Amino acid sequence: MNLQETYTETAQNLSWGLSKIDLYQKDREKEIPEIQYKDIRILFRKMYSLPVTYFGGGVDSDAAIDENLCFHYPVFIPGRTGSGSGLGSGSGSGGRRPSKRFTRATILLHGLNERRWDKYLPWAAALCRLTNSPVIMMPVAYHLNRAPGIWSDIRTMMPISKKRKGDDSTNPTASFVNAALSQRLEDRPDRFLTGGMQTISDVERVIRLIRSDKDSLLAPDAEIHFFSYSIGCTLTEALLMIDAEREEEQQILSGSRACLFCGGSLLEYANPVSRAILDDRAAWRLNQFFDAFVKTEFYSQDVTDREDCNPVRKPQKQQDTPENNATLPKIFASLLRHSFASDYRQSLFQKISSRILGITLDIDSVFPGRGLHETWTDPEGKELISITEFTGPPQSSHVVPFPIGTDAEEQRESDHAFSQIFAHAADFLRVM
Repeated sequence: MNLQETYTETAQNLSWGLSKIDLYQKDREKEIPEIQYKDIRILFRKMYSLPVTYFGGGVDSDAAIDENLCFHYPVFIPGRTGSGSGLGSGSGSGGRRPSKRFTRATILLHGLNERRWDKYLPWAAALCRLTNSPVIMMPVAYHLNRAPGIWSDIRTMMPISKKRKGDDSTNPTASFVNAALSQRLEDRPDRFLTGGMQTISDVERVIRLIRSDKDSLLAPDAEIHFFSYSIGCTLTEALLMIDAEREEEQQILSGSRACLFCGGSLLEYANPVSRAILDDRAAWRLNQFFDAFVKTEFYSQDVTDREDCNPVRKPQKQQDTPENNATLPKIFASLLRHSFASDYRQSLFQKISSRILGITLDIDSVFPGRGLHETWTDPEGKELISITEFTGPPQSSHVVPFPIGTDAEEQRESDHAFSQIFAHAADFLRVM
């Protein structure tokens, strides 16, 4: 399939063009103008997110983070509106309703501890071109432009990183890049689930807007698919699982497909310890919380306040809405540990497995391919989903799957791996 330009070209062009748009702007009420990149329109939609029930009980300071509650998210749309072929300003904010709306779209969910969209811009452009349909880039709660700019400020984060590393270097993976997330999750590890719950709520609200015939780009019966990466894969699994739990007439994702790239295994098999993601101390704290959470969720055991775990209390059962679904904590818990709720998890996996494709890289140490095989194998040893493993290009890693090569040969290999993987993903997502 023809991507019209290489991954390297797209990455360099879009990164330069979108760097002019301040996604960390203090005035989030201001509209971001639509821009044109060759054959793709890029518009920015505004969203007001709703707070969700806090797993740990009580009120957390996160509720006061305005950036997380009011933000813009990019939408890539095929088709040019002007005569220019480069990247430049378009007219308006993209609110015009086309004479014929699209009948397909892909939602792109990113990985943990991301601060900029740059890495994902070529991904969205490729999916937009290969599927000839819009790509909705949804930021995870407290990430990207949903996070205060200070969390990415090296002068602020470096002292925190040094403190977390300690004089005796007992926390060697502490860095200014992972300092904000590591400190937040060590302080309140239940933020991990709360942020995931809020993200799922936001995605469902976008989909329900489409289903209620209120979207200017997409028809109400449009196919809504997913391309997800890293922890975004776990959120996608939860979205499909919770929809499969609903009565058929209430489902909003019954025909949705999902491509899970470098993710999707139970978090028991993942290793997020990295100078770019989480440091050792925060990862240990998070794992202690996971163990306590699954025990509470499935066995209703009281978990006392100990050094290794915050107290965990089940949220009160409330009305099943996109903002507060009583089933979601149970689904989250089932995706954490293999030994918990295996029958429940397998019953839901059976319902959605035919609509999921796993794509792994042989060099991935954060979400190794073997973890996905372990997760998606039934008790009889049969794999429930198709998993394709690709060879990572030179210098690639989980955090940087497609590095911009230092020489022409490395760039060609990175471009080739990118085109292979995204053509494979697009073929799956386009199947009727």
